[in-house]
Amino acid sequence: MNASGLGFATPFVNLMRVSYSHIQTSTFFHRLSLKACTTQPPSQSNPSNTSRHNHKPARTTRTSQFEILEHRPIFQRYQTVYQRDVRFPSGYTVSYDVLGSVRSDFKSVFVFPFNRMTNRATVLREYAPGRNAETYSFVAGMYEPAKHNDVYAAAMTELNEEARLKGGQLISLADNIAADKYSMNEYFFFLALDCRPDEQPANRDDEEWISGVYDIELSQVRKLISRGQLNTPNSLLGMLALDKLRDIGFA
Repeated sequence: MNASGLGFATPFVNLMRVSYSHIQTSTFFHRLSLKACTTQPPSQSNPSNTSRHNHKPARTTRTSQFEILEHRPIFQRYQTVYQRDVRFPSGYTVSYDVLGSVRSDFKSVFVFPFNRMTNRATVLREYAPGRNAETYSFVAGMYEPAKHNDVYAAAMTELNEEARLKGGQLISLADNIAADKYSMNEYFFFLALDCRPDEQPANRDDEEWISGVYDIELSQVRKLISRGQLNTPNSLLGMLALDKLRDIGFA
């Protein structure tokens, strides 16, 4: 569907306040039950909170000086909430609620479809349960190990199911992007060039409600981002895709 005359709704919130439902959930659980559970006497404070450090932060790795004392699921449905108890290098211990999607191996894909012949991008209008309202988004979904050989296959599957597209060229924009400070989930971002309409696409998931698929100009993509009408990962995807398209002469 062409987006000429498509009226973008009044901005829901400022872009910097937009939150993805997974991130909202993670922050909610964290605020609800973050317990600075220390094994030290209450009079002993955490040294990391009482001094400044001028060194540059090192790249975070899965093997680090922060010792995981316990890691166990405390709630599981679509997402899993884990209790993770950690000992800092100072000896101070804390307990966090950490979010993760086990069934997707903690991986999700986000895809920006763009047609170089029409110079237009494809966006969806879909139901967002966190807001209980329809919002704009690009193509997105989970990697499913039993269904997909890799995240590229997951991206092509979601393109077909959600946007009714097939073929084209898939370009990786960014890998292993952390969803949130309190999340184990990671995002993979792609640009999909020159996909073709599929007259017999795969079925969408039962929990998805997509009311429209629109082809819009890149200037409209920028407006969706600046007006806060895309959630956080979709906004980042849009900016990465616009940068890439500018590099190849299309933005």
